[in-house]
Amino acid sequence: MPILKSIIRKNTYYDSATLMKISSKISKLSGVARAAVMMGTDPNKEILSAAGLLTPEGAAAQASDLLISALAEDEQTALSCLEMAEKLLVERPAFTDHARTVRTFETALRTLPGANLVLISIPGIYARPEVEKALERGLHVFLFSDNVSLEDEIMLKKLAREKGLLLMGPDCGTAYLNGIGLGFANAVRRGPVGVVAAAGTGLQEVGVILHEVGLGVSHGIGVGGRDFAPGVDAIMTGQALEILENDLETKVILLVAKAGEKATAQRLLEKASSLTKPFVAVFMGEQQLKAGPAVHLERSLEKAALTAARLAGAAKLEGFGDTDCSAERPQLPPGRSYLRGLFSGGTLMTEALMVLQEDLGPCFTNVPFGIHKKLADPNSSQEHTLVDLGEDFFTAGRPHPMIDYTARVERLLQEAADPQVGCILMDVVLGYGSHPNPAGELVPAIEKVRQSSAEKGGALPVIISLLGTRDDIQGYHEQAERLRECGAVICKTAAGAARAAAAVITRR
Repeated sequence: MPILKSIIRKNTYYDSATLMKISSKISKLSGVARAAVMMGTDPNKEILSAAGLLTPEGAAAQASDLLISALAEDEQTALSCLEMAEKLLVERPAFTDHARTVRTFETALRTLPGANLVLISIPGIYARPEVEKALERGLHVFLFSDNVSLEDEIMLKKLAREKGLLLMGPDCGTAYLNGIGLGFANAVRRGPVGVVAAAGTGLQEVGVILHEVGLGVSHGIGVGGRDFAPGVDAIMTGQALEILENDLETKVILLVAKAGEKATAQRLLEKASSLTKPFVAVFMGEQQLKAGPAVHLERSLEKAALTAARLAGAAKLEGFGDTDCSAERPQLPPGRSYLRGLFSGGTLMTEALMVLQEDLGPCFTNVPFGIHKKLADPNSSQEHTLVDLGEDFFTAGRPHPMIDYTARVERLLQEAADPQVGCILMDVVLGYGSHPNPAGELVPAIEKVRQSSAEKGGALPVIISLLGTRDDIQGYHEQAERLRECGAVICKTAAGAARAAAAVITRR
C-alpha cells in the first residue's frame, strides 16, 4: 500500500519556478508515485489535497510555510524522496561575478539604483503590496505570480496606468523588452514589430515566426491572460499600445489575445484605428468582431505574424507552407479515424481547434469554446479530442508540462492504445524556462508507440508543432532531427501541424 509522508518547514519561502523544477525531479525517483514541493497557501493545499498529497500536518500549515510531500511504494522510498527534495532546496546555483543575491526589495534597489524593472514571483495573495511598492517607486513590473485576485489586478493596473508604467501580469509568462526575454522566452532577435500579448505561448509563436522570416521583435509586452476579462477592460493592453505607438524602433504593432469580453475587444479595435502605425490583431477563439480599414484582423497566430511581417517589409515569407504527410496516410489501418491532441498550453491548442473545425467539425476538449464540446472527464478522450495539459486539473501536484513531460508521455501512451486513434498531435515549446531536452523525453515514447502500432497494421502518425529557433538553448535543429529520426512529423506552427493532422485523418 502506498505511503504518504510530508515535511513542513516553517516560514521558509522559495519561488514557484524553483519549486516546480524540484517537484519534477523528485517525482521521477524510482518507487515514487507522486511528489510535490509547494508553499502552504490555501490554493496550493487544495491542489495537494486533490492529488492525494496533503497530510493532516500539511493541512495545518500557514501560507508562509513550505510543504514537501511524497507518495511512494514504501516508507523508506517516501523518506528518501523528502530527503532528496531538501538537498535540492539547499543547493544554490553558481552565480557569476556580476550577480548578487539579496534578501529585501530595498537592498535590491540600493544594489541596482538604476533599475527600472522588477520581476515578482511570490504567492499571489502576497503580491499586491510588493507590486504597489514597485509601482510607487517608478518601476515597471513583470508579475509571474498567479492567484492574484481580480480586484487587486484591476487596482494595480489602474495605478500602473496613472504612473505611465507597465504591469505585465499577473500570471504573465513571457515578455521581450529591449531584446531581453523574461519568463518562458525564445531566442529571437530585435526587429521592427512590437507585440502586445494576453497569451504567453502566443507571444512566443509570433516572435519565432518573425525571427524565422528575418525580422524580429522590438518589444513583446505580456499583459496577463485576464486583461480582457470583465472589469479589467484591457487596461494594460491599451497602455502597451500607447508605448509601442511612441516607440521609435517599432514600425508595426501586433496584438495577440484570447477571446475575452467581446465589448472590450471591440472597443480596443476601435481605439486601434487611430494608431499611426500598421496594426494587426488576432483574438484566439470564436468572436465576431468588426475592424476598420486601418486594422488587419486575422484568425490565427500564423497568419497574424506573417501579415505583420509583410507590413514590416519582410523580404521573404517562405518556409511556412503545409507539411507533406502523404507518406503517413497509407499507414492508417481501417477503424483508426480519430485525432488526439496533447498540448502544453491553451493558446496553441485554441489555434489548432480553430483550424481543425473547418475539416473535422466540433472536437471535444477540456477548455471548450465556440462549436467545440466539453469533455465529461478530462482524463478520458472521446472521438476527436484535444486537451490542454497545462490546465489546473492536470497540474495539481505536478509541474507545468513545458517543464516536465511526464504527464504528456503518459497520455501519449494512453491515446495510442486506443484502436480508434489515427493520429496524435502535439506541441513542443523550446526556449528559456522550458525542458532542456524535450526530444530526450519524447523519443522513447514515440518509438514505442510507432513500433506497437506498426505490429498491429500501420505505424501511428505523430505530428508535432516545434516552436523555437536555432539559437534556443535546446537547439531547434537538433531537437527536430531527433524527433524526425523516431518517425515524428515536424511542423513549424500550431496551425500548420493542425492542417497536417487534418489531412492525415481525412486522408486528403
